[in-house]
Amino acid sequence: MRKIGVAVVMVVIVAGCGSSSPAAHTTTKTITETDTTATTATGTTTSTTSTTASIPTGGPVPAGFEPSSFTAISDTNWWLIGQAPCSVKPCTSIVRTENGGASFVGLPAPRTSQVSQIRFANPRDGYAFDPELWMTTDGGESWTQLTAPQGVSDLEISGGYAYAVTAVGSGQSILERFPVGSSVGDTLPGAGHPIGGLWAQGATVIVDSQTNNASGNEMLISQNNGETFQRFAPPPSVACNFQAPDPSVIWAECPTGMLSGVWLSTDGGANWQATGGDAHASGMPAEPNSAAFGAASGTTAVYGYQQLYRTGNGGKSWSELSKPAGITGWNYVAFTDPLHGVALGQSGGNSEQLYYTTNGGLSYHLVSIN
Repeated sequence: MRKIGVAVVMVVIVAGCGSSSPAAHTTTKTITETDTTATTATGTTTSTTSTTASIPTGGPVPAGFEPSSFTAISDTNWWLIGQAPCSVKPCTSIVRTENGGASFVGLPAPRTSQVSQIRFANPRDGYAFDPELWMTTDGGESWTQLTAPQGVSDLEISGGYAYAVTAVGSGQSILERFPVGSSVGDTLPGAGHPIGGLWAQGATVIVDSQTNNASGNEMLISQNNGETFQRFAPPPSVACNFQAPDPSVIWAECPTGMLSGVWLSTDGGANWQATGGDAHASGMPAEPNSAAFGAASGTTAVYGYQQLYRTGNGGKSWSELSKPAGITGWNYVAFTDPLHGVALGQSGGNSEQLYYTTNGGLSYHLVSIN
């Protein structure tokens, strides 16, 4: 597992073993959503609007629920998708918290075992994917499967759009763009054939793509919601995981073979500097190519496999983080803002647990879901 979306403005609902879950019901609650645009550099502001909508209230969290993907629309509103033991397969389940993990409810999940990742744009509109693609517009009370014959490997939401890396056969993929809440999308030809690294924030979209002659890869960056892309040389690797939490600053965590390395660009991708791992920078051991990585800001990131390491100075040095008792490895690290983030830790077998940080990755505490 390499991706769990956490961009603020993205996610799902009442978990359960398909329709057999006691949480799969139609009870709803009304919410008020406020849409406010901040003052721009020119002093122009937009009006504030409020709308009301119904979303599922939720039911019991399935016993034994284990998450595989996390996403959030704020510091307190999160959703996770995963699996829970059930008598009638599929056992795909979704849970939601509205109080920062103090308590969870289960929500209806797509009736399939072919999804493992989740993203939401707001309390109503969300997607479950990998490899199938499903969409909800009612907070997860119901799900509709969208056409993706070859499967969707990655999806991110920002600026009113969902961007999906969709396989088209012969080992190639395309980047599709869906207006949030719509099942009809369009292909973004400027993205070429993506191989990984999808990142979206505001109008910025970044993707790692094959070169035109398929002899290598290139980093493509759009500043206009994918209408056009500019080409840059990525670090000396393939299928990088790009993260750009600050303007002009891009982190790249990339496989180098059996290992992985971390690079940093402070000029929008024009140049890269090795900062850790198999990038051969000092102070950071090389980790397997399945290592977890999350960037909290342009200077702060967390990286590791069996052990997590943190930098707060742009990779100039890394510090070993305290590891919770029983955790044998880390499958995912991500941040929603410079202070708040999550990690999925593995304890024995395939059991996964959710950890949360409120201090930029300096420490993590266990979040009880069940």
